[in-house]
Amino acid sequence: MAFSQSIIAQALLRAGNKCECKRTSHSHKGRCSSTYKLQAHHIVAVSSGGKDILSNCEILCFTCHKKTSTFGG
Repeated sequence: MAFSQSIIAQALLRAGNKCECKRTSHSHKGRCSSTYKLQAHHIVAVSSGGKDILSNCEILCFTCHKKTSTFGG
Protein backbone atom coordinates (compact mmCIF):
# COMPACT_ATOMS: atom_id res chain seq x y z
CA MET A 1 0.00 0.00 0.00
CA ALA A 2 0.97 3.60 -0.33
CA PHE A 3 -0.07 6.97 1.00
CA SER A 4 -2.47 9.01 -1.13
CA GLN A 5 -1.17 12.23 -2.66
CA SER A 6 -3.50 14.10 -0.28
CA ILE A 7 -1.91 12.48 2.79
CA ILE A 8 1.60 13.16 1.47
CA ALA A 9 0.70 16.81 0.79
CA GLN A 10 -0.66 17.19 4.33
CA ALA A 11 2.44 15.55 5.82
CA LEU A 12 4.77 17.79 3.78
CA LEU A 13 2.85 20.85 4.97
CA ARG A 14 3.07 19.68 8.59
CA ALA A 15 6.81 19.05 8.15
CA GLY A 16 7.47 22.42 6.53
CA ASN A 17 8.94 20.55 3.52
CA LYS A 18 11.82 19.26 5.64
CA CYS A 19 12.83 15.87 7.02
CA GLU A 20 11.07 15.06 10.31
CA CYS A 21 13.66 12.53 11.52
CA LYS A 22 14.69 12.87 15.17
CA ARG A 23 16.28 9.43 15.53
CA THR A 24 19.46 9.58 17.60
CA SER A 25 20.50 6.36 15.87
CA HIS A 26 20.82 8.45 12.70
CA SER A 27 23.31 10.77 14.45
CA HIS A 28 20.81 13.58 15.01
CA LYS A 29 20.93 15.77 18.08
CA GLY A 30 17.57 17.27 17.10
CA ARG A 31 15.49 17.27 13.97
CA CYS A 32 17.31 16.51 10.69
CA SER A 33 15.57 19.24 8.62
CA SER A 34 17.18 18.15 5.32
CA THR A 35 15.22 18.85 2.14
CA TYR A 36 17.06 16.20 0.06
CA LYS A 37 14.70 13.82 -1.82
CA LEU A 38 11.83 13.89 0.68
CA GLN A 39 9.80 10.69 0.95
CA ALA A 40 6.74 9.53 2.87
CA HIS A 41 7.59 6.79 5.40
CA HIS A 42 5.22 4.53 7.34
CA ILE A 43 6.00 4.92 11.06
CA VAL A 44 4.39 1.52 11.60
CA ALA A 45 4.88 -0.65 8.51
CA VAL A 46 1.76 -1.85 6.70
CA SER A 47 3.02 -5.42 7.19
CA SER A 48 2.90 -4.78 10.94
CA GLY A 49 -0.63 -3.37 10.88
CA GLY A 50 0.18 0.26 10.04
CA LYS A 51 -2.34 2.24 8.03
CA ASP A 52 -2.01 4.73 5.17
CA ILE A 53 -3.16 7.64 7.36
CA LEU A 54 -1.60 10.98 8.23
CA SER A 55 -0.73 10.03 11.80
CA ASN A 56 1.32 7.09 10.46
CA CYS A 57 3.09 9.18 7.82
CA GLU A 58 6.51 10.67 8.49
CA ILE A 59 8.42 12.78 5.97
CA LEU A 60 12.03 11.65 5.73
CA CYS A 61 14.89 12.69 3.47
CA PHE A 62 16.36 9.88 1.39
CA THR A 63 19.40 9.57 3.68
CA CYS A 64 17.29 9.08 6.82
CA HIS A 65 14.73 6.90 5.03
CA LYS A 66 17.36 4.42 3.81
CA LYS A 67 18.61 4.04 7.40
CA THR A 68 15.21 2.79 8.63
CA SER A 69 14.82 -0.94 9.19
CA THR A 70 11.88 -1.12 6.79
CA PHE A 71 13.31 0.88 3.86
CA GLY A 72 12.38 -0.74 0.58
CA GLY A 73 10.27 -3.36 2.30
